[in-house]
Amino acid sequence: MDNTSLKLYYDRPCKFKLRSGKDIYGVVWKEGDEFKETYYFSSSENYNRIKTKGAVNSSLKTPVNINDIVAAEMLQGIVPGKDMFK
Repeated sequence: MDNTSLKLYYDRPCKFKLRSGKDIYGVVWKEGDEFKETYYFSSSENYNRIKTKGAVNSSLKTPVNINDIVAAEMLQGIVPGKDMFK
């Protein structure tokens, strides 16, 4: 997927299909500015820790090459910011 297509899935719990054929569940987001963008993946729980509690522990997030993601599907029945972080 390219950045434009994947943008719809940023900061939301999703199922991602990787080029290797593996399915992973969690959240992808972008950090940085227009000159240096880095994409990260984490479980929904760790994403919550990073975004709401200011956790800066780099072990909670994994850099991801968005070119390795071939498909994404939002998880149904989860309201971002409410239900995803129990």
